[in-house]
Amino acid sequence: MKLSTLVRTARSKQGLNLRDLAGVVGVSASFLSRIERGHHVRISDRRLAFLAEALDLPVDDVFRCAKRLPPDIEKFVLDNLERVRRTMLRGAAA
Repeated sequence: MKLSTLVRTARSKQGLNLRDLAGVVGVSASFLSRIERGHHVRISDRRLAFLAEALDLPVDDVFRCAKRLPPDIEKFVLDNLERVRRTMLRGAAA
């Protein structure tokens, strides 16, 4: 699923308008509108996490739809890159 679809659907289900959600997340309504229309926007990890919380969505789902790794996962992978790569290679060989 795309981030645009996830955000629009969750916002509608919660009955929130763009301005209300924008205020909670700390961005402008026009910025959220660009996200919902599928335009490429630069959004910080912190704001993505706020978006997930405001929409009562799992943080991992929001990051996945944004095609990004949550910061804790990214740190783990970077701190353990060789181990992660070996595990991936073993899984690919199976």
